[in-house]
Amino acid sequence: MLMLKLALRNLFRHPVKTSLLGGLIAIGMAVLLLANGIFDSSTQGLEKSLVGSLTGHFAVSALTEEAYGLFGSEVPIVSDYESIPPIADIKTVETVLRSQRDISVYTPIVSSLADVRVGSYSNKSAVFGVTVPTYFQVCSDLTVVSGDPESLNAQGVFLNENWVKNAEKSLGRKLIIGEDVIFSLYQNNTFRVRRGSFAGIYRYPAPSEVLDRIVLTNPVTVRALCNYTLGVKIKQARPTQPGTSQGSTDINDLFSSAQDVTVEKNSGITLQSVEKALEDTTQRDELVQTDSAAWSFVLARVDNPRLVNRVRNSVNQEFEKQNTEVRVLDWYTAAGTNAMMLFAIRTAFSIGIGFVIFGALLVIMNGLVISVLERTAEIGSMRALGAPRSFIRNLFIIETLLLTLIFALLGLTVGTLGGIILQRVGIPLSNPLLVGLFGGNVLKPHITALLIFQHLGGALAIGFLAWIYPVSLALKIPPVSAMGDHE
Repeated sequence: MLMLKLALRNLFRHPVKTSLLGGLIAIGMAVLLLANGIFDSSTQGLEKSLVGSLTGHFAVSALTEEAYGLFGSEVPIVSDYESIPPIADIKTVETVLRSQRDISVYTPIVSSLADVRVGSYSNKSAVFGVTVPTYFQVCSDLTVVSGDPESLNAQGVFLNENWVKNAEKSLGRKLIIGEDVIFSLYQNNTFRVRRGSFAGIYRYPAPSEVLDRIVLTNPVTVRALCNYTLGVKIKQARPTQPGTSQGSTDINDLFSSAQDVTVEKNSGITLQSVEKALEDTTQRDELVQTDSAAWSFVLARVDNPRLVNRVRNSVNQEFEKQNTEVRVLDWYTAAGTNAMMLFAIRTAFSIGIGFVIFGALLVIMNGLVISVLERTAEIGSMRALGAPRSFIRNLFIIETLLLTLIFALLGLTVGTLGGIILQRVGIPLSNPLLVGLFGGNVLKPHITALLIFQHLGGALAIGFLAWIYPVSLALKIPPVSAMGDHE
């Protein structure tokens, strides 16, 4: 109790110095609380936006060495030239998802990048082949501005609202329902073109440059663009035969099964034999048929968002148990570069806050060092009167923690009040990047009791670290210093 009284007396004995140092702590805590409240709000807003309008709570894709999101390969230079591999065993995937009672709905989609043209206007876009109505149940936050989603089943095409605005601005006219939408894709030395008809407009709750370029149509059209054919499927599923020379590095293996053959005199290749061999196109026609069961991803929604991790782990374990070669993706992994870019921006902000915290630590430490130097005579007198080192150490620790606690609570109170006001008023956002980053066009900090206690604990930790160097200086002050200052 004596030590606590001494600590309080020392703090209030120099009100100006205490107020300046404590004011910096209070301002820092208020700003940090508001900033982290905004970041928490952005995380929740971004997750709510993408889960409800793009990815679902999680997605299932083919198991490949290269990472793929809904927009293609995560390696930008590759995404323009490689199709997203289809899921090999879609029936098992659907069976596993149906067995999970916590999954409310799931929907398969086909995804591809393509050049989308209306009239003379073209835009490189992500084209999703979707099923109705399950896609709009998983992506329930999508708003249909005009048109009937059922028309997607009849070669219909739904364009994003901002996509349409850009097209109409470029064409100088309104788009007409029913006019042709041309999809074209050059890939693997093949140029593929498909046609659909403009059927409607939709809108995302938090539009961004990436989301604005998503076009919705039927799966058949996108499968043709992706080259999801039976021949490709057979090629992917064909195992390497044992004993063949495939992958061998020994040239002698090329001739390991060679045998002498007696050939008739007139058995060479002739034009007639080649034409006869090419007459039968049955096998070729079968192999180039579009695989009607091919899907790029399956998106799933969970009834209770708190159970998402548990359900995803359960699904993943079931796939491993059945040796199903698929990958279960988090919502932000499925969103690909669209979400990764926003998380990179958030990381940069977080690093900046880290520097602010480090600067606050240095400010508090310097203030305490000055306080120690000003109290050299006092510390020397206490040492001369027999005060042990532990007494000096504990006194400075209590002073530092009291200073930090009092003004941190003041700063957190101000920050909480500011957060409540901003929560009610909101900060309107117009910049597309900020709208995408924070998952909406109105910014509202999300401050919780847990966040407040985390900041209070962080403040006390900073105060606890800040006393180490000043106290080491105080303990080095000899008792003779008191006599020296009195001479």
